[in-house]
Amino acid sequence: APPSKRLHLHLLRFGSHLSLFLCAQPYLLREGHDQPSAGGVRGELLGSYVDALGEVAATCSPLPSATEAPSLTCMAAAVATMAANMAGDGVSDERIVDYYSRFLLRLPASVTPEVMAACIRPQSRDATAPPMPDAAVGEDLLPSHLLPDIALRIVQHKQAQPLPPRSDPAKLARALNDGLHSVRWLMQDFGAAHAFEHQHEQLQRRSWQLHHALVQSLALIRRAFDAAQSTADDDSVAFSVDALLPPPAESAPAVLKEGAFVILAQEHGEVLLLEPPAAMGSGGEWRAFRATPFLDGEAFVFTGYFQLPLFARLPLFASDDFTLAFDMRKMEKLAAEHDLIDAARAEWASMLDAGLVGQELFRTGLLALPTSLQLLAELQQFYLPLQRNGLGIRLNAQETEIELAFWYKLIQAYVHRRAWRRHLSRKPSMTDARRLHEWRLEFKEQAMQLSKQLEAALDYNEEFMGSLPSARQVDRQWRGGEGAEAAGRLAAWARAEEPLMSHEGFCALRARIVPQLVHDLHYTYLETGKQCEDEDWLSRSLCVADLVADERLALYKHFSAKQMMRLLRGLRASALAQLECP
Repeated sequence: APPSKRLHLHLLRFGSHLSLFLCAQPYLLREGHDQPSAGGVRGELLGSYVDALGEVAATCSPLPSATEAPSLTCMAAAVATMAANMAGDGVSDERIVDYYSRFLLRLPASVTPEVMAACIRPQSRDATAPPMPDAAVGEDLLPSHLLPDIALRIVQHKQAQPLPPRSDPAKLARALNDGLHSVRWLMQDFGAAHAFEHQHEQLQRRSWQLHHALVQSLALIRRAFDAAQSTADDDSVAFSVDALLPPPAESAPAVLKEGAFVILAQEHGEVLLLEPPAAMGSGGEWRAFRATPFLDGEAFVFTGYFQLPLFARLPLFASDDFTLAFDMRKMEKLAAEHDLIDAARAEWASMLDAGLVGQELFRTGLLALPTSLQLLAELQQFYLPLQRNGLGIRLNAQETEIELAFWYKLIQAYVHRRAWRRHLSRKPSMTDARRLHEWRLEFKEQAMQLSKQLEAALDYNEEFMGSLPSARQVDRQWRGGEGAEAAGRLAAWARAEEPLMSHEGFCALRARIVPQLVHDLHYTYLETGKQCEDEDWLSRSLCVADLVADERLALYKHFSAKQMMRLLRGLRASALAQLECP
């Protein structure tokens, strides 16, 4: 097929750059020519060519095409091969970091972690191709010691972009989630920096990456929550977390994973799924999932319809409360040998005996979470063990660890709140006694989860949280005097953001968040009590006053006069509802 006009123009551009490079070679290599100057011109020419090639490579599909079009990972290898030709002294290394990070910055925000790993660590073969038996591992095309610096350069560039205003919540939520997704560049495992690097040194470098990832994530969340604050004169509602969550799906939810699973059992509505390895008998890894089956919008119970265990193909998606689910109408029952069912049972028993069930279900459950929660959960999973084993950085270590847990609890609470409110909107008719009873039981269960998360977020005290170190400070702490020059190329906080990244800035930010958290906690108790005609829940809504007055938390200090009046009106509504409760 004839090339498109765009591709044709790019090919002409490539040719012009390449011709300049080739024509300059005799001059550069002439005896007596100033070698540093020659290297600089050559590096600039190669850099321009890397830029041009990367611009086209970024438009390629991540997956291999049925046509002859190269995949994104193949083109990443081509860009890396050209960039690697600039290797040499420290200046050349900086050029590799600069030009290759420019290419990766052009990739779409939706690129998967698997493709990210293949692109930032390109090898001499397509990393997305299925592994061949006894195949040799491909060689890295870029100097391994530069890969963490490339990742950090990408993340810092992404985080430096201005956030959309609160008036456009969809764009603000997208910017937060895209920015947090970019942090995954720093969470890749780049292996050994050289052949003689000890395992302890690898773990130290891994900790360096994760600490940068943690600090950059917390800084972006602070900026996003600050942008979500109301600037209206009426400060009774000064904060909105909903603006930072991805918008609810208006159409059919996207399929997160599709495959064949052994459905072992069902308990409390959820089924246990065991996914066998791609090739049975190969010693591959089984994976365990929990998911809720739905039929016409209602939870489905297998008893009386299907005998478990059974083998089936089904697509998994995220439910309203961000847990895994699947549609029974799309489940395809498959024939299964007894050996497969027995192997699934044995694998589950092995996970139970080894104490790996919680870790495995946590890992697979991440699929259903929003990007923000998913990343924060993974940071807790990977970073905290290194910190507790003495490998983490000691620069504001405890403060950043507590702040990570605080934001996780806060965002998790509002994920649950969205599910709780959606369930409230689906209340059945008062004449359908059975469905109303079931609805109230589920509503109370969701309210219990939501209230626990809100209370946990309120329980964190800003006194135990501190300022965020900049990337420059983190790097100097890690590399010591040897890293002073490298750290000088890293960004410090912009002057306008320094107050927000300080301890005082975080305290001021949390002070604006607390009144809304208290209001939402009170509203959860009150509305649950009214909808379920439950006096216990109405009593809990009145007890919010005790929580606010508790000197240990001193939440009352964060309320303005208008916000306190709003709380008092809510408490009055609780007292009236309790008097009217049958």
